[in-house]
Amino acid sequence: ACIMVLPPHQRKGYGRFLIHVSYELTRREGTTGSPEKPLSDLGAVSYRSFWRRELLLLLDALGNVPLEELSRRTGFTLDDIITTLQPLGLITTSKRTSNPSPVLAYNAALVRRLVSELPPPGADKAVFVPDALSWPVILHRDEIEVDAARTLARKRAPSAQAK
Repeated sequence: ACIMVLPPHQRKGYGRFLIHVSYELTRREGTTGSPEKPLSDLGAVSYRSFWRRELLLLLDALGNVPLEELSRRTGFTLDDIITTLQPLGLITTSKRTSNPSPVLAYNAALVRRLVSELPPPGADKAVFVPDALSWPVILHRDEIEVDAARTLARKRAPSAQAK
């Protein structure tokens, strides 16, 4: 999938709206997702801004949590979380194991300061309200395979018109 906002409609919040919808669907399906790479310049700015805002607000609310928990709650991949939080000084490398790995370097004062610098909510014309989304998640591997088999069988069955 590709998210595109035509030039006359840019800078109105539609890109952020579409990004938010896509991550809400990803989160509800219990998976993680990331945009196709490479991102355009505007796409990179939009996604980084979205990730930064969502992660900072979540850290402000939850405090010190594992990166995996941030991923589970947002639907963001660990790579996207790490590349967003690292320049903010919120990622460090764990040296407890033989294989160093990135971990959250939570600093409540820094998070509060960064949250206070975020643009106020509601500046966009299009604002996504997750509770207003009705999305029945029925994607189960068995159901998909059975449905695909039925569709294929219907296509292979001789039609009444061929007689």
